[in-house]
Amino acid sequence: MNIHTRTKRLKGGNAAFTLTEMTAAMLIMAIVILGMGLTFVDSSRGWARMYGRACEGVVADAFAARRAFDSVARRSVMESCSVAAGGDSIVLFYYNDSTSASLDRYARFYLFDDELRVEHGAILDDVIHQYEYSAWSAEHYSATGWVTLAGSVTDVDFSANGACVRMILKLDDGTVSMTVTTSANRHNRLN
Repeated sequence: MNIHTRTKRLKGGNAAFTLTEMTAAMLIMAIVILGMGLTFVDSSRGWARMYGRACEGVVADAFAARRAFDSVARRSVMESCSVAAGGDSIVLFYYNDSTSASLDRYARFYLFDDELRVEHGAILDDVIHQYEYSAWSAEHYSATGWVTLAGSVTDVDFSANGACVRMILKLDDGTVSMTVTTSANRHNRLN
């Protein structure tokens, strides 16, 4: 072998991978890709499970109930609301729109079986201005409909203190149990 041929071999003139090297490289790549795929599938399942816990069932119901209560409470008038003796219902009064001359709407949050419901409707007479709002009496109101805000409710307690109204809601569906406390200040005044 002459010196020229030896130099050519060292520089890799005819360099190529053997079948064994190619098989080993493909096996390593397959193991890496399989590991990445299994990690992705496992994290995807975990994400779906956590998303389901956060956006379904008791958690979603608690969020919807809190949001609805806050929205109505902030629109209601400070001078009047009616809380039931046991604290299991509250009636909030509000104006249909900002140009209304008289208080003309109500929202009643109440417990029905294991559901928290809100009933909206119109005030039939000027009961608010007569200061007869201390006790709920259906003859003064006309319900336009009700909506279930939360299921699996074990207890609810409403209270009012000055302009602030509060709701403590306990939910339990057998797997998840939670208590939600929310309060809001009533912003409007009687005209």
